[in-house]
Amino acid sequence: MEIRRYAIPILFIIAGVLATYYFAMTIVDIIHGYLVTYDAMPLLPGAAPNDTLILLRIIIPITVIVYLVLSVPVAFFYILGNRLAKIGAYHLGILKTGTRFGTKKILYRSVSPALFALTFGQTILAIIPNFIISEPTSIPPVILPLFGPFYTIIGSLVVLVVALSLFTPTWLLNDSGIIYNLNPGELENRRCPDTMGVGRWISNFLGGYSLLGYPVTAFFTHFYKPFILQGIEMSNLAVATSVFWTVGLPFMMMAFVLPIV
Repeated sequence: MEIRRYAIPILFIIAGVLATYYFAMTIVDIIHGYLVTYDAMPLLPGAAPNDTLILLRIIIPITVIVYLVLSVPVAFFYILGNRLAKIGAYHLGILKTGTRFGTKKILYRSVSPALFALTFGQTILAIIPNFIISEPTSIPPVILPLFGPFYTIIGSLVVLVVALSLFTPTWLLNDSGIIYNLNPGELENRRCPDTMGVGRWISNFLGGYSLLGYPVTAFFTHFYKPFILQGIEMSNLAVATSVFWTVGLPFMMMAFVLPIV
């Protein structure tokens, strides 16, 4: 019975990774046909198709390494920072947590890191262009609509490493039941009793940024930029394509988060 909870997440991973691979490689092959010398990621060898292929192959192993190496140290600093910030009014404690962790919980846990990667990736690309992903000096109009999804996919995969280094420590803290409690003496100041998980407080902050930021960055990337700034014709197909990327990309990113979950 326990093994059944993994069936849907595993199918989700397979479908999401294959879909990301298909769309990313199809887009980059079309771009490469018009811009043969375009190098999307100068840090990786070869032209844009080779850069994309390498990134897709190494991203899950890299996230596993990041999880194994950074989760416990970062969780310690989360506890330390929380302790220093609340030292006057709160004290740390540990609550016993349940053992149930079903399919719904596994899928739910992957949502915030996926949205964070998409949101933060687009923010970095907008604020610091050519930081990790370079842009060609001249883009033929026929392939202009492809660059938004292409940048989003590869940019989000790169930022996914950062997202997981921030989120996975909160999972450890939540599952360990580490909390902070309001000191009894503080109740004399007419304060409501307060108990919250250390990891939950941090993940709520990061998740809130993701949930609020993704609609804004998605609208800018897939609607405002192509139709307003770049002057692409707002046909039914173009709008449907933008809707597809807005809705579909979070599911693709979730597929790369689920192995760590």
